Parts: sequence; C-alpha cells; structure tokens
Amino acid sequence: MKVTARSSTALVIRETSALARTMGAFCFLFGALFVAIASQGALSLWEHTVPAVIGVLLAVAGLLALLLPSTQTFVFDKAQRLLVITREAAFRRPVHESLALTDITAIDLERSGDGELGAVFRVALVLANGARRPWTSYYQSGGTQMRAIVDIVRNFLQLETPAPTNTAVHLVAILSAAQRRSTAWLLAGGIALCLVFLAIGTRLLWLQEVQLARYVPVAMNIDSARIDAITDSDGVRTYRPVIAYHYTLAGQRYSGQRVTPLNTSGGRAWAEARLREYGVGRAYVGYHDPATPDQSFLARERAALPYLFMIIPVFGLIVCGMGVVGLRKVEV
Repeated sequence: MKVTARSSTALVIRETSALARTMGAFCFLFGALFVAIASQGALSLWEHTVPAVIGVLLAVAGLLALLLPSTQTFVFDKAQRLLVITREAAFRRPVHESLALTDITAIDLERSGDGELGAVFRVALVLANGARRPWTSYYQSGGTQMRAIVDIVRNFLQLETPAPTNTAVHLVAILSAAQRRSTAWLLAGGIALCLVFLAIGTRLLWLQEVQLARYVPVAMNIDSARIDAITDSDGVRTYRPVIAYHYTLAGQRYSGQRVTPLNTSGGRAWAEARLREYGVGRAYVGYHDPATPDQSFLARERAALPYLFMIIPVFGLIVCGMGVVGLRKVEV
C-alpha cells in the first residue's frame, strides 16, 4: 500500500499484491522446471510421476498466486468531491465504487490480535451513518506503514484524529532499532542457509539429469550384492544397496557398484527390494558414460533427495521474504 500521486486536490493510493505475485511467478517457473524434468528420459511411469506431480502442484499454486490477487486503487478527488475505488484482477472486469467525500467522517486503523508482534491491521473508513468501510476484507502486517497512510488521508481530508479505541489505536514502534538489526541479521542468515540448500539441490538435480540423459545402455554381469548400513550424526540409520558388477567395452573390462545415478540410501525394505531385483551371476542392462567408460550405474531411477533440497528452501525463502517485507514496513 503506497501513495502513487498527491496534489492539493487529488490523492491516489494503490494497494498491490506484488509479493504474492512475485512468489507466484517463482513457484510457477519452478513447477514448470519439474514438469520439464519429468518429460525427459525413458523412465518408469512412477519415476515420471513424482517430479510431474510436484511440478503441477507448484505450477498451479504459482498460477493462482499470480491471477487471484486484485489491485485496489483509491482516488480521493476534491474537485469532484468523490472517493473512487477501483478493483482490478486478471480475467475479471474492473469494479468501480464511489463514495461522496462528505460521507466520510473519519479514517481508522483496525487491529486484530493481541500483543505488538502478533497484531495485524487494516484501514477502514468511518461513514456519516456510523458504518465502517474496510479497505480490505483481511488484516495484514505492516501497521506502521498503514498508520502513515491513515495520517496522509486524514490530513488530506482535514479529518479530526479520533481518540484511541479498540479499533483506532495509536501505534508505537513495534521493534526497537536493536531488535530490527537482530531480526534483519536473522532473516539474512535464514536466506543464506536456504540459498545454500537450494544450490545443493540444484547441483544434485543437475548431476542426476545429466547422467540420465547422457549414459547409454550396456550389458552388465552381477558379481556380488550386499547392504551397507549408514548411521548419521543423529543416530538415524539408512541402508544402501551395494551391487558389484562388471561390463566389457572394446575388449576392456570395467567394474562398478553404483545402483542409481546418485547412489542414494533409504529404508531397509527399499534396499532389500533392490537386491532382490538383481541376481548374482546374471546379466542385466546397465548404463555407462560414453565419454568416461568407467562411470556407470545399474538402474535409471530418479532420487527424491534433490527435490527435497530444492522445495524446502523455496518455502523457506518465501517465509523469509515475507519477513523482510514486514520488517521494511515497520521501518517506514
């Protein structure tokens, strides 16, 4: 919400949903990337479905965030003695509403929620008949910025400042300067952490997709099979199938033990099921890198790990972005 034009006879205030639309565009592009990934490679239906479903959900959510929010414009015109409110949204005709300036007796800041940090606000007009006309149907953060808008409109219409009530409140600084600095550093740390994990996920996804696209089939013979138990620092145990195999190219023998492109681990049942698919001494179709023949894997299977490393940080960035916007509103 900001003032876009101001003169002695006219005041224009515009409320957009820029943050929601930006996040929507990001989610849509991210979902399109997942759908594009799902369309590549001759994998099984299930392995296509996981990235495709994730991509479609992200794309739909992003599209809704792009299209559904409306933009409201409030034009206070002293020459015509009118307030004209225009609501615009995609695929919908603009809606216009007008009020006589003489019918506006006050402008107020309504508050919902207890405490300074948990409170949310919205601007409302008080009409001559006692009715209240909120500018939005919802409350939002950024009370200090909205208080500034209320003061601008009040001065423009030369309205009296009402005594504070449960809905008309006098806002104090919600955060001290020290608190704002610490909050800003906390948000910066959160954004940096999300970007690190997003970079890791992007790198893993790139490695996986390059291998799935570039590696070519080759006959492989299984030499041995076992399951390795892996315990992390928190004591969580996962299991990785280790299947040793060999293959021959141009008369030269190569060996390996990588089952999937990223050689990930999982639950014991998953690892045991993998071992049951490959019998020792039998031949199967595996895949090797033509440019580097000693690089190979057995199964063309996408791992969920890269998607988790990418999706979770995206939502973290959205939350941090909302925090940054809220902090900037507080500092206005």
